[in-house]
Amino acid sequence: WLKLAQTTSRAHPAITSAQILHQPLTADSLRSAFLARFAMMRCFIPLLFVLAAQEATLGLAGAVAPFAPSHGPGHEVEGPIVLPLSRKVVEFGHEGNATNSAIRSFYVGNILVGDIEHPQELQVSFETGSGLVVLDSTRCTSPACLRHRRYAPSAEEGAVDVLADGSPAPVGNLGDEATIGIDTSDMEPGKVTGDFVRDHVCLAMERSKGGRAAACATVALLAATNMSQTPFSDLPFDGIVGLGMEGLSVSETFNFNGRLMKSSPKIEPRFALFVPPAWATGEASARAELTFGGVSEARLASPLAWVPVERPEEGYWQVRIQAVRIGGKPAELCAQGCLGILDSGSSRLAVPAEALPSLEEALGVATPHGSFLGVGDCSAAEGQDLEIVLDDHTTLTLSVKDYV
Repeated sequence: WLKLAQTTSRAHPAITSAQILHQPLTADSLRSAFLARFAMMRCFIPLLFVLAAQEATLGLAGAVAPFAPSHGPGHEVEGPIVLPLSRKVVEFGHEGNATNSAIRSFYVGNILVGDIEHPQELQVSFETGSGLVVLDSTRCTSPACLRHRRYAPSAEEGAVDVLADGSPAPVGNLGDEATIGIDTSDMEPGKVTGDFVRDHVCLAMERSKGGRAAACATVALLAATNMSQTPFSDLPFDGIVGLGMEGLSVSETFNFNGRLMKSSPKIEPRFALFVPPAWATGEASARAELTFGGVSEARLASPLAWVPVERPEEGYWQVRIQAVRIGGKPAELCAQGCLGILDSGSSRLAVPAEALPSLEEALGVATPHGSFLGVGDCSAAEGQDLEIVLDDHTTLTLSVKDYV
């Protein structure tokens, strides 16, 4: 997750971040929620989820070639259109401490930023748990920044420095500055400081019927001016595109989904993320992909079941959970009902710390040595099925190889 830690208004120094931003999710509030956080690991859930922006509902079911853009902002692109995602594998914590090393997988896609005739191509991670676009930039010279391709804001090519409300900064001045904290269960926390800039961001995507197209939006983003060494120096991408709702964004201008829907009204207000199981072979080992404007029927293991998003004003794709069952038996976890957040930027099912010991004991997982460090064969794990029962009685059933 990305959380706004501090914002400095260069135009209005008296304005604080608390006056212009939503409150971040706190540690105390997490203790009351079961966080169903799905995504990127060597052993992960074969998952497809569809998120509908306007209706605030969520549907559940079981390297890019060089591109010459043909559509700019304002061109009405029709969907559904598909963005291929490539898998990047990184080993963390291995320097001088092999015992604590862990392998993590990330799925990244390509975006085109800046002037539509001469775009800058970057690889980014798409995260449903955040509502900002954060890019490494040429304004940053810290070692972590220099390891990646960097976005170069250019006023001559359409970039505009902006304030936190999305309005242009006074002529000759930089926009507002913010510090963003990154916090996931997979890595050590880190921080990014940067300037607010408005620019064109395009997705070099495949049409569902073949061919290429660019779906574009003019969006305010954070151009990094400093990045902490941990974890950014090891991350295999140049930025993050948040796919959360507006409650996670600084203001409407910063919300990528909303801006994309406004610039491409013929695209249905929904997107779908498909991640194949890591152990699959043949047709089952299809590439990961992000679809805007619909869903690929070929990726569905079962009919879509739509459930409402709880408290959509907070910006998270979160659902109400009625119960959790292990091996068919009710678990104490979430016995009175709770909330779960679907976060594509985390590789694990995360639960409150006090609930973990009893949950592990009930699951009774046995895995080959090293599997929890990301180097074993998770498909050979043994243990109980984990069932998550949603508010409308839709049940997500995860076998042991899905959740270890």
